[in-house]
Order: sequence, then structure tokens, then C-alpha cells
Amino acid sequence: MLKKSLYLLICITMIVLFCACSTSGGNEGADQKAYTDVTVFEGIKYSKIGGELWLVGYEKDLPKNLTLSIPENVGGVPVVGIEKNALRGLSQLTELYVPGSVSVIRGGAFAECKNLNKVTLSEGIHTLEGEVFMKCASLKSIAIPTTVTVVRGNAFQDCASLENVSLHDGITEIHAYAFQNCASLTHIVLPSGITEIRANTFENCIRLRSISIPAGVWRIAAHAFRGCNALSNVAAPDSLREIGSSAFRECKSLKSISLPRNVSVDERAFKNSPTKISYR
Repeated sequence: MLKKSLYLLICITMIVLFCACSTSGGNEGADQKAYTDVTVFEGIKYSKIGGELWLVGYEKDLPKNLTLSIPENVGGVPVVGIEKNALRGLSQLTELYVPGSVSVIRGGAFAECKNLNKVTLSEGIHTLEGEVFMKCASLKSIAIPTTVTVVRGNAFQDCASLENVSLHDGITEIHAYAFQNCASLTHIVLPSGITEIRANTFENCIRLRSISIPAGVWRIAAHAFRGCNALSNVAAPDSLREIGSSAFRECKSLKSISLPRNVSVDERAFKNSPTKISYR
């Protein structure tokens, strides 16, 4: 009986210690790396890497309705990057400013910040990695700096309130799933420098009404516009050579489309859509 009681006491102690360790000190990025030389400034953690500072996480008990203006430097040391998943799931965050001193924002850095509604990205940022604002359900608009040339995969996936996206012509690639499930997006002007619409890029953008595919685009990949129920007007360029499987599947409002004569159209490209195709 004594052994059983002692065993039970040890188990309870271990559980309490585990919970205390897992909840103390806030977040150091979802990957929980063991960062060294960490500086805390206004509740945000920065780690010195190669003589420069990277934002790596946050402390617990940050205030509600947090407006975060990331500084260009802390204690005279420049802030140059934001680590992977650094502020992921920070529900208190409502407004964000990222200065031009930051050149790289790693994947998932601000993902799942469900109350983030305003973001300002400064010129000088050149890399936005995948999932960077994924599932930011309150985000309404975003302007991509001219120093960023690639919108990476899943960057704004599941941003259900996103209405306005400003893309510049210096962007050469928009990766798969970048705007999937952006249910409030009604219009977007695509950069003139892209050469393909990748898989699932605008899938289930249910309020997207029209799209003009830039000259030079040769492929619309599988599921690119699948489930875009309000899409009624698609301007396809003469450069288009391939439309993939289910690219315009379940586009209930797309009654017609004009395509170049030498384009290859997958037999399921317009499945469950009432689209009449004409060739020019």
C-alpha cells in the first residue's frame, strides 16, 4: 500500500512539473528551439544570431489588443529577421508593423494570429516564407513590398476576411495554395511577371468575381480556381497552353470562356461548371 501511494505521489509531482515547464516563459517559436543570448523588449523575445537580432518568440501575459511595432534595433543591435513560427497563434496581436531592417520573415511567423487585422510591411523585406500569415482570420488587407518577388505557398491560406491584396509587377511567382479559402476576396490584379497560376492558388475563393490572367502565363494548374462560385469572367491570354485538372471545377457562375486555339484543356478542368468554351 505504501509503495502504491509513493508511486502515485511521484506521478502527480511529475505531471505538475511538466505543466509548469510547458507554460512558463511564454513562447520561443512553435519549434521551441533553445535560443541563446535572448533579449526581451516590450514582451517580445529577440536572440542574437551572427551578431544581429532575430525575433524568436514572446513572453506570456502580453496585453490584449496588442499593437506591435517591431523596432529596427534593440540596444543598438539591428533586428534583421523573424524566426519560424515566432509569434504563431498570438491571439492578443491586432496590429503589426515590420520595419525595413527586417529582410527575412520565416515560415508561419504570424500564422494563426486570429485577431490580427492590420499589417504594414516595409520596403526592404525581401523574403516572406510559406504560411507566413496563414489562418489570420481577421486580416482584411495586405500590400506586398516591392522588394518581395515571390509569394510563397500557403502564405495567406484561410485568411477568411481578406478583401484587398496589393501585388506589384515585380512579383514573378505565386506558389500553390497562396490564397486558398480566402472567402472574402472579390478582386485581385495579378502581377504581369508571373508565368503560371499554380495548383490550388485561389481554390474556394467563393466571392472572387473576375480574373484577368496576365500575358505570358502558359499554365493554369490543377484546382487553381476550383470552387470559385462567384467567378463569372476570366480573361485568358494568347500565351496560355495548358489548363489542368479541376482548374475551374465547380465554378457555378462561369457561363463561358474564350481560349486560344492551341491550349490543352484537361477533360476535368471545367467539371461541374456550366462553362461553354469557345476557341479563338
